[in-house]
Amino acid sequence: MAGCVAAAALVVYLFTLCPAVYVGDSGEICASALNLGIAHPPGYPLFSIIGKFFSYAFPGETIAARINAASAALAALALPFLFLAAARLRFGENGARFPVMLATACSMFLFAFSRTNWAQTAFAKGGIYSLNTLLLAMALFLARSVELERSPARINRLLACFAFIYGISLANHHTMAMLAPVFAAYLWFSLKGKAVSIGFSRVALMFAAGLAVFIYLPARTGSVFNWGHLQSFSDIISHVTRANYTGGESRFSMSLLARELKVFAVLLYGQFPAYALPLSALGLALLWKFEKKFAALLAAIFAVSVFGMALGTNFDTSNETVYFMDSFFIPAYLCAAMCACAALAWFAGAAARPGWKPVSWGALALAAATPFLAFAHNYGRADAHRNRVAADYGKCLLDGVGKDSVLFLRRAHDIM
Repeated sequence: MAGCVAAAALVVYLFTLCPAVYVGDSGEICASALNLGIAHPPGYPLFSIIGKFFSYAFPGETIAARINAASAALAALALPFLFLAAARLRFGENGARFPVMLATACSMFLFAFSRTNWAQTAFAKGGIYSLNTLLLAMALFLARSVELERSPARINRLLACFAFIYGISLANHHTMAMLAPVFAAYLWFSLKGKAVSIGFSRVALMFAAGLAVFIYLPARTGSVFNWGHLQSFSDIISHVTRANYTGGESRFSMSLLARELKVFAVLLYGQFPAYALPLSALGLALLWKFEKKFAALLAAIFAVSVFGMALGTNFDTSNETVYFMDSFFIPAYLCAAMCACAALAWFAGAAARPGWKPVSWGALALAAATPFLAFAHNYGRADAHRNRVAADYGKCLLDGVGKDSVLFLRRAHDIM
């Protein structure tokens, strides 16, 4: 079922893919991938490598379209890991297993077709967030597997894999650093009471191996595309830590925080069909009853993603800023969707309980309709298969100057 979910989502993602360069940073990300260059901080080395592969290996009308397809593929690959994590939920009794699996698979499309996640699959810049989602999904699956595993040898292997994936995730996007205490606490409580001798040296080595993706940056300082013209080791450290890429944040105040949370609430409400958020609340309550550790993990990721971004950036609530900040909340949207999935799975398994068969059928019907309802809810916002605005604008600019001319740009950020 996991493969079917990923394949179905990928088909839709490719149908709604932008066929050319998209607006915003996508032109920069495409140029960085094509030239194996260095993008804006923290450099996005892994996506540059993946994008370079897709620019050659994937069929497409334009190079930009091929690199855009990397975003779609990465987002689709995240779904099997989320499915496998959700499919192992235990609700304290023997439910009907096939209805539970079917409801879980169908409800995965709540996240697959959520407004922001789906929109990010259409263009190259979104690939950074799609890759982040994939690595978060893998971390959730591995952490969940550590909790359920009893074999000390397998637990050590799972921890090593988790450390490697988490190291890579930190090399992709800095926001994963906020979740480190959350995963550390979850793993600590999962291992508590188990007679396991942790191979810390192997875990540390695998974590370092994941972070080693950053070696790409000094290796590619000679590229024709080098954001910030990195030359020295200190330049690279500043790039990785985003020391030269901050500014514009507002001063913290409670009124600003209240506005930020209001903005997030509006964004969250628009992600899913109307029935999803009540199901999320119900699913979190069910998880707290039957799977308290996993419920705490999802709730903590949700809270840290929301409050961490609000307090860490103090972003203003202008439309332009909200557009850019929306993608940083994808982990929170993912957790909300996972909780809704848990609720549908629990009700779908109710057929094994006396008198609950109609409830089970109703939950199955709603789960089966979810892919179509989520698709209809967000298709208009996510579809970019006819979006050539940025490409046409750039072509008009270049067509307006003569051969061998130099084009000087005012307000270069807007034109980019």
